[in-house]
Amino acid sequence: MAAPAVEGAALTALHSVLLQVQHAAERSGRRPEQIRVVGVSKTKPVSLIRQVYDAGHRCFGENYVQEFVDKAPQLPEDIKRHFIGHLQSNKVKTLLGGVPNLDMVEGVDNVKIANHLDRAVSTLGRNPLKILVQVNTSGEEWLMTIGMPDYTSTPENFRESLIQANCRFEVCKAFGAAEDQCELSMGMSNDFEQAIEMGSTNVRIGSMIFGPRDYAKKHKALKDLKAEIFKRFLNLQELSTGYEIVGVHRNPELRMDFTDWALGARYCALVGDFNGWSPTENCAREGHFGHDDYGYWFISLEDKLREGEKPDELYFQQYNCVDDYDKGDSGVTIEEIFKKANDEYWEPEENEMVKNRFELPAKLYEELFGPNGPQTIEELGEIPDAETRYKAWKEQHKDDPPSSLPPLDIIDNGKVYDIFNIPSDPAWQEKFRSKEAPIAYWLETRKGRKAWLKKYTPAIPHGSKYRVYFNTPDGPLEHVPAWATYVQPGKYTLHLLLCVLLAMILM
Repeated sequence: MAAPAVEGAALTALHSVLLQVQHAAERSGRRPEQIRVVGVSKTKPVSLIRQVYDAGHRCFGENYVQEFVDKAPQLPEDIKRHFIGHLQSNKVKTLLGGVPNLDMVEGVDNVKIANHLDRAVSTLGRNPLKILVQVNTSGEEWLMTIGMPDYTSTPENFRESLIQANCRFEVCKAFGAAEDQCELSMGMSNDFEQAIEMGSTNVRIGSMIFGPRDYAKKHKALKDLKAEIFKRFLNLQELSTGYEIVGVHRNPELRMDFTDWALGARYCALVGDFNGWSPTENCAREGHFGHDDYGYWFISLEDKLREGEKPDELYFQQYNCVDDYDKGDSGVTIEEIFKKANDEYWEPEENEMVKNRFELPAKLYEELFGPNGPQTIEELGEIPDAETRYKAWKEQHKDDPPSSLPPLDIIDNGKVYDIFNIPSDPAWQEKFRSKEAPIAYWLETRKGRKAWLKKYTPAIPHGSKYRVYFNTPDGPLEHVPAWATYVQPGKYTLHLLLCVLLAMILM
């Protein structure tokens, strides 16, 4: 069937790409229809995708789960949809449920993701899902590639590197399958012709069809909004100076130090699967090394290696990694802003030390809204600030019976309280008003320090999930996730608790 006439640069670009695919296929002795062209449409509007669809193209790929889910219902059902890139385990159900006619996942790089996909397909009762397995042919740890193309060299050198990466032949040989039964995905906008000549059956073309992605414009818009971000988040500019002591830090003595800032909190505890989620097992102490300021809470825990894990040459270890949240996801709704903080565990990846005071709020902004979030002050104004959102949540749940809330109790001066139902206590309120900064006996005296560490330094194994709970005079803060993440040897980095910043904002 002939494609309808469609005006626009995308139509011209599509025809040019298909013609180049045809010529490359003929040079390799194959038919053009044996080559699948995946139009990579990430960050591109639905209107532009539909223009290419109207030109007769049917296969499109996306990189961001939430963007994919948002676009899916706005496009025809006969589109062949591919998810491209690393898929996080906590996004599998969202992807398969939100894109019911997903055709293929390109880039399954570990057994864990494969098992998650298998279970999700079975649970959702959907048709079998095609996957492409990502293969490490470079021999370098952590680097997942097919081939090691040298884009600055001659086509002959490029061809040689692809010959060395002829994984499809080896896979078919191992499974006793015909070579044409296996797909080989190689080639993007700048090298797809050479990849086709060397046997690729699946090429991914983005910028050549849809045009370049204007990241510079978004970066400038975000930069222009920094002052407004400071204003929106209750003078985060001043609070950002405390990032070096707030958060979770690796201690050279094989410990993890947790420091949180909750001005006026009467209780703070670290809970997790390592202590049965007990809110009384591992209490934090108010104060901080060199910062005995009122409002800081500190706890130190020993670190344990995972089973079979060897110590690094340096003291950095991969400790307490938990499921991360893809900050590249777009389309964050108002409801999701706090849902991300309260219902998910975060792994913000490795970050260099903050170089200036503007880096912190910029990162917070990106974590909250993603790179495709509000890009104008007007758009930002449509989203309530953290304090407004928290007050609205409290108002919404003010009449909830105690049984509908987590049954967590705390012990304070011998009294047992329900952490979510704090009775009015005039005596305690007076104590709070006259409270003084804690005496740093545990820091100033060797005996006090050893006693404190003995009491408050349990062991926490790798892979544990844990959270910090705050109990404040105005009621409890919603549970605040804490995290630790992998630190590359040689990078002396600090990691920031996003939700500690939210705790600052809410106080």
